[in-house]
Amino acid sequence: MSDQGKHHPAFFDWQGIHIYQDEAVHKVGTDAILLGAWVSNIISDPKLILDAGTGSGMLAMMMAKCFPKSKIHAIDMDENAIRLASKNVNASKFEKRISVSRENILDTRIQTDHFFDLILSNPPFYTEHILPTLESKKRAKHIRVSEAEWIKSLVERLTPSGHLCLVVPFDAATKWIHAANEKGYYNQQRLNIFSFAEDPFPKRSLLHFASELKRPLIDELIIYKTENVFTQTYLSLTGIRARP
Repeated sequence: MSDQGKHHPAFFDWQGIHIYQDEAVHKVGTDAILLGAWVSNIISDPKLILDAGTGSGMLAMMMAKCFPKSKIHAIDMDENAIRLASKNVNASKFEKRISVSRENILDTRIQTDHFFDLILSNPPFYTEHILPTLESKKRAKHIRVSEAEWIKSLVERLTPSGHLCLVVPFDAATKWIHAANEKGYYNQQRLNIFSFAEDPFPKRSLLHFASELKRPLIDELIIYKTENVFTQTYLSLTGIRARP
């Protein structure tokens, strides 16, 4: 999906939060905005939140704004991302509630006693055969391991009653759901994202997992009425300002 930040060369503004951007780091995109806005509508008052693969820090700061009593830990394996996320957090009013550190969530050698009520991730999904051209996007979106390995690494950081929320390509959603099921986590809610109403299939799926086995609530959202004109549903969910 498109990068929301491409319309401003310096920073992306979400409800008064300025996210400064850098060509060395994957830009703020529709995926992250949708995930952060959706999560804040379906999860209630998580105390500890992990933003796994924070990039510019967008999701971490969305969570800080939406959950004013929470503490957020933002991690990324990319040094440029950590530098930019730290800059954004330090320039915000959330710096006391967000910590930023360089970490590879997939590194099995890391031992931790920190567990989270909510984990969000916009995981990589490109394969070896279909790679983006920008190096920053390649690092952020090139999947090097299986969905099962990602799920294992993420759910191992959850509290017993914790929630995992992901944004993934629609055509890969079943693989992520099966991988989560294998670890004892089940799809609670799913939002399928269409670019336009006439599209035959959604582009993305937002997935909410928890340990409760239940029939998932499934809904859909359309981003555009026409080219570059957002639907009111999208604007209402995300809080994005309509373009003049």
